[in-house]
Amino acid sequence: MRYQVITAIPIALFPMMTGACGETQNPIAPASAVAPAAAAHASASIARTEMARVEVCHDTGGANGFTLITIAASAVEAHLNHGDGIPGEPVPGQPRMAFDAHCRPVASREVTTVSGSWNGAAYVFNQLFTTASAGVVDAVATVSGFSGDMRLVLLGYDPSTNTCSFFFPGPPLPVGDAMTAPLLTAHWENVPSGTYCLNVVPAAGAIPSPPPYNWTATITHPQ
Repeated sequence: MRYQVITAIPIALFPMMTGACGETQNPIAPASAVAPAAAAHASASIARTEMARVEVCHDTGGANGFTLITIAASAVEAHLNHGDGIPGEPVPGQPRMAFDAHCRPVASREVTTVSGSWNGAAYVFNQLFTTASAGVVDAVATVSGFSGDMRLVLLGYDPSTNTCSFFFPGPPLPVGDAMTAPLLTAHWENVPSGTYCLNVVPAAGAIPSPPPYNWTATITHPQ
């Protein structure tokens, strides 16, 4: 299915010495060997130091929710069986939520690839993306057929007219920063749940003149 908006969107709307210093070694005398008992003790100490450690989101069972702790790898399964989780993975008992790096539950995110074009008369969107919850949206787009400064714009989708609009569902979201094509990026905070088109427009805000251009974008958004 193809979706389009007929008019362009004005932009206004929108980083070989050893030992201590001064010491000399007899190059002939052999180095003293470590006593077997001492060697065994050192090996045990190294083994304890290098034991695998894993970060876990521990359920405190109170108002504080989850806290980040580090445990031995051998203890992870027991913690998970008691309701703990892993940073970056789903929150137990909370659908569509995942832990961030600090064990705070945030909306799970997924990746959608979309494409679109300006055909000389209208913007045509070949794919949409939908978010079931509010959250952060990031986009990386590659443009072909245009070499100037451009911006990424999120447009809401109106199913009643099968079009994408800057004012639907509203209020308008800010436009992305001006960047030189072909590679464009943008970041939006607190995007409401809904269905969206990703538009790519000239930064100057003028209606693009032929030839037409196309884009493909990878969007990371809440599920």
